[in-house]
Amino acid sequence: MVGRAWHYPYNLDKKLLFSAAGDFVGTHDFAAFMAAGGQVKTTVRTIYDCAFSEENDLLVMTVTGNGFLYNMVRIMVGTCISIAGGKLPPDAVPHLLTLKKRDMAEITAPPDGLYLKQVYFGENHQI
Repeated sequence: MVGRAWHYPYNLDKKLLFSAAGDFVGTHDFAAFMAAGGQVKTTVRTIYDCAFSEENDLLVMTVTGNGFLYNMVRIMVGTCISIAGGKLPPDAVPHLLTLKKRDMAEITAPPDGLYLKQVYFGENHQI
């Protein structure tokens, strides 16, 4: 599994993890979730679905949206992990979306295990 999944060796509160992912759903300014170096006209994006699931021995985060910023999903994963690990409070995602400050969003998850599953064009964003 080396390079195909992120091994996180610490305990996580799965209830907090699953709840934090749902806080990303909606239209928000994701400035706090973009790595330095991103060049965009606007940091506003719509997330249609964001959820963790358990598949075999893995936790899988699936995100569907109308576009993504540079390292946005990796920062979202890292923030959820920080919440589930007790480093950030359970209500951190809405707070970070309001603050729009990248340095408050904790870690960026490594690229291991990040996969582009499907691209939708036009208004067909159904899962």
